[in-house]
Amino acid sequence: MNRKSKRILTFVLCAILAFGLVAGCSSSSSQQKTQSDTTTPGEETQFFSFPCSQTGTFQYMYVASISGLMKEVHPEYNMTCEASNGTSENIDLVYRGEAAITLASPERLYNAYNGTGKYEDKGKLNCGILWSYMSQATLLFVKDSSDIYGYEDLAGKKVAIGAAGSSNEFKNSYVLEAYGYTRASEDVYEFNELTTFSIDYPEAAQALAEGTIDAIIATQPLPEPSIYELSMTTKLRVYGLDEEIYANFREKYAWMWDTIVPANVYRDQDELITTLGDPNYVWASVDLLSEEDAYNITKAYVEVLLPQLAKQYDQCKAFNDDHRLLTANWVIPGHPGAVKYYNAIGLSTDVIEP
Repeated sequence: MNRKSKRILTFVLCAILAFGLVAGCSSSSSQQKTQSDTTTPGEETQFFSFPCSQTGTFQYMYVASISGLMKEVHPEYNMTCEASNGTSENIDLVYRGEAAITLASPERLYNAYNGTGKYEDKGKLNCGILWSYMSQATLLFVKDSSDIYGYEDLAGKKVAIGAAGSSNEFKNSYVLEAYGYTRASEDVYEFNELTTFSIDYPEAAQALAEGTIDAIIATQPLPEPSIYELSMTTKLRVYGLDEEIYANFREKYAWMWDTIVPANVYRDQDELITTLGDPNYVWASVDLLSEEDAYNITKAYVEVLLPQLAKQYDQCKAFNDDHRLLTANWVIPGHPGAVKYYNAIGLSTDVIEP
């Protein structure tokens, strides 16, 4: 190829490259303009801290799944799953305005909403339920080699009752009182007849495996992941509350209802267990989560997220099969946005008294 031909070829290549760059810039500019033109003020990204429970629990995995799936339906809602010590810390975070949406069990949420009990000094919390997301059951776990055959055998034993500050620590202490054990003082979760450990369930499962504690009392969804994992390697015995103490228990703590644990939830648990349990809620601040956002989040959860979660978690199946469970056993009113959605699809949002 002669010099003249080379110059012509170079010119053509440069022209093609220049055209491509201009076209690319034009296309990019056009695309940016299109995206900008279709963005509305209501779609600006909103960031939500979503505190739940300790890592390793069902609650933590559940909220992590919601946070990821919600972005696919509503990219404008950026939810971050945050580990916490459970109900008490979650409520405190909402009181301080550090969280808009979170989880809670009935009694603490009821007291916060009404400004009673430990929340009397803080006053009423302006909040509402979005949906019920699980039912919990109270169970006692011991090694198969243990000489413990029920709650009445816990005297002199070392017993884990749930993380410090959690609703488990609170509720399971009432379980021990219902069986006749006495607190060291009214305001503590320590007992005269046995030694309690306020630790989370991953730590408790490890301690039971190592023999540093003798038993675990858990009021948790079924199955509790850490204890379930332990049951795969260590043979356990599982006990529900005795029906004879139900009335005694409810005199001290009125927030739990009869619950059935199907057989084979845990390995070697061959028979159905009857016990007490309670619902848990996803709820939100009415001041920090608007009615429109609460409506959108609830609708997306029920219609899109819940069917996917039911495939992933056994705890969600019943709620997906029967949407009435989403609004069952509410102890405070629903968030106005959630109530608007449920009323539109014909679901009752009545409140029950404990």
